[in-house]
Amino acid sequence: MTDKGFGINIPGDYIPHPKTEDERNELVKEVRGYQRPQYASCKYLYTTFVDVKDIKLKKNAGRKRGNDGRVLDTVGKSLEKGYKLGKLPPVMLRKEGGDLENFLINGNHRWLWYSANGYKYMLVDVYEVSEGYDEGDVMDEVGLLWQPQPDGTSSNYDDYKARGLAWVKRQQEKGIDVTQEMIDEWVEMFAVHETALTRHNLKKNIFNVEVKDSFLTNYTRPQVVRFYSNCNLAILDGGAEVTTKIVDRLFEASQKVWLRDFLPTFFANAAKGIKTRLNFYVNTTNINTADEIETLINNRLDELDSIFDNLSSVYSDSEEDLREYLVLGSRPPQIVDTDCYDELIPIRNTKKVQEPVKYESVNLLELTYQILTQNFEVNEDFTAQQAYDAIRTYRFALSQFKSEKSYRGTILAELQALRDDGRIHFYPNQRGTYCLLR
Repeated sequence: MTDKGFGINIPGDYIPHPKTEDERNELVKEVRGYQRPQYASCKYLYTTFVDVKDIKLKKNAGRKRGNDGRVLDTVGKSLEKGYKLGKLPPVMLRKEGGDLENFLINGNHRWLWYSANGYKYMLVDVYEVSEGYDEGDVMDEVGLLWQPQPDGTSSNYDDYKARGLAWVKRQQEKGIDVTQEMIDEWVEMFAVHETALTRHNLKKNIFNVEVKDSFLTNYTRPQVVRFYSNCNLAILDGGAEVTTKIVDRLFEASQKVWLRDFLPTFFANAAKGIKTRLNFYVNTTNINTADEIETLINNRLDELDSIFDNLSSVYSDSEEDLREYLVLGSRPPQIVDTDCYDELIPIRNTKKVQEPVKYESVNLLELTYQILTQNFEVNEDFTAQQAYDAIRTYRFALSQFKSEKSYRGTILAELQALRDDGRIHFYPNQRGTYCLLR
């Protein structure tokens, strides 16, 4: 530490902030010799001092929150020691005519400190935008990727996300259709210092917010129910009383567990001669393309077809065709520039998009075994409770049980029969634990 005569001790790698023209010229000569990053988006021209009054406060190019007191405090602790030797100054851009822009690409917090502490001038590096790039590209590269560290404050998740969204908008304004792959490349380039998880989340969220929303509309369930109501269709939940010959049900198509809610009410309504109109919507946070809306709905319909096929094999003597009680309904408009947003979109099972699960069962014991094989791998341990949960939806739809205890007793008896048949194994020292043998 050395005493520079200003009443404070200044570390050896700092010098007092220059206050005279000679001191400023000496610092310019010093800083001009520093090694600078080879930016792709801009080219270094020269280093100079500018009047702090000529700079306007612009939302910090690399930051979501702009300028805040906590960051200013961190920067101020360094600047109070003086100008740190070896540190590059903030960046300004030169216009095509030769004048300087009135904002900083980075270093707004340093400018705030100089302004608040009575300094008339501050040191800056002057750059020009390289051919084929624009001001926003410079903000990404200089204000985000090369944000000064460590005595400055590095970029965080929100900073990267804000700049990523801005980058997407710039590409769209140029008529470029931005893809997930393009966003992935941008994140890998500018968030290279971040963890793999952070980069993954950035890729997903930038695409979801700025790209996906431009061609897919997402809804919450209450919003979809309201849309149906505006189309004079009332969506009823499972416990609601049905007073019409056709009841409208609504399910989110990306949820594979939808059958657990659908089947019991469907069978209960069918027993009373009530038809069910099946409607779907898709949470677009779970998909990346418009085609996946149809794919997910088709998958759900294929699953239902499989259940009907299996029930037909179990009750081969029945004259009742459960498909007569199912009506394919609609979905809300979700595909921009394709769907009409004033009406519901009819759903049709246009193609088989995956092989349906086929149960080759001839009785309820076989159905139980087939359900177990679909939920558990060979030699994978499972508990009686897990078996109850996996089988419950199907069996309550097919059989009448006086109570939960009666249901569990029936399933336990079937598990014992499967054990005797050599298809599952009981663990004698682990009560209620089983595994499939084949």
